[in-house]
This record gives sequence, C-alpha cells and structure tokens, in this order.
Amino acid sequence: MELITDKQRFLEAFRARSEQLADGVQSGDRNMAWASLELLASVFSVFNAEEPIDCDELKSAYPVKDWRERQAIIPLAFLEPLVEAWASYKQDGDKRTLGEVLGLEGGGQGKTPIAALEQIKDRHRKLSNLVVVDIVWQSLQGQPITQDAAFQGVADSEGVSLETVQKAFRKHGPKSIKALKDLGVFASGSEYPSD
Repeated sequence: MELITDKQRFLEAFRARSEQLADGVQSGDRNMAWASLELLASVFSVFNAEEPIDCDELKSAYPVKDWRERQAIIPLAFLEPLVEAWASYKQDGDKRTLGEVLGLEGGGQGKTPIAALEQIKDRHRKLSNLVVVDIVWQSLQGQPITQDAAFQGVADSEGVSLETVQKAFRKHGPKSIKALKDLGVFASGSEYPSD
C-alpha cells in the first residue's frame, strides 16, 4: 500500500477546490475575480512548500482545459503582493475594502486614490520630458533655446502653469537628462543647457 504524500494531498484538495470554484463561476453562484484570487493564493502556496510541486503536476490538477492550456510566466514577486493582500482582506472581514488592503484606495474620506496620484505622476513625467525633448530638438535644428524658454513653451502648449512645468522638471528632468547623456545624445562636446 502506497502512502499518500503531502504533495498528493495538496493536489487532490486543490483539484477539488478548483472544480468547486469553476462550477460556481459557471453557474453564476461565484464571482470569477474572487475565485481567481482564491486559486492564486493556493497556487502561490505551492512555491513556498517544503515539498515543491512541479508546474506540470500542478497544471494537471486544473479542472478546466483552458486553464491548463493558456499559461503565462509571471514572476512570483508580482503575485506575492496580491496573495498577501487577499489573505489580509479575508482576515479583516468587512473592516477594509480590497482596494484599501492593496493600497490602491486612499483609506478614508477625502483621500486621493492611488490611480489618481499615479496619473498626476505620469502627467508630471510627460511635462518634464516635453521640456527635454523641446530643448534637444531645437538644438538639433540649430536653434538652441534656454531651459526657461522650454518651460514656458511647454506650459503654453499643455495649458498648465509655468510653476507646474518647473516643479515637474525639478522632480523628473535630471533623470531624463542623465538617460539621454548615457545614450550619447549630448555627444561631441555638446551639453544640456541650464538656466
């Protein structure tokens, strides 16, 4: 008689839970996102187990053909925050939303959601990059302009204040300039102008 290993127990339990969740999603009794996070947490636990499970063994436990065939390679570091947040969310009950646990929502009335904050950061990077591009482009055209002129030009073209462009450039400009210098854009003795 063969002894059942922890790995076999896990695979059987995982297969049963996967089937239960897949059936629930198909019948409309379960939310697909919830089921996906549940299964993701189970799959993630495999990689921290004392007796690791081969990916092909795990894949064979998926009850849905599409799950077995459509695969993606995703670093565990990308998944870990999701799995940890999901576990925390389930443990907290109704104290916090999933968005709060993930750090995507502000966590209180009047707090700015992370998506809005990230849009502001992206907008500031864009403004800063437009300044750099304007200066480099004008220089390549044989009509160099000052940094202050580029600030004003970007402010006018983007419909923002001069101070907004300057603030954005102070935060993001040096990194863009360094990257261009590293690429050799300012080769043969030319330098990025500064005012």
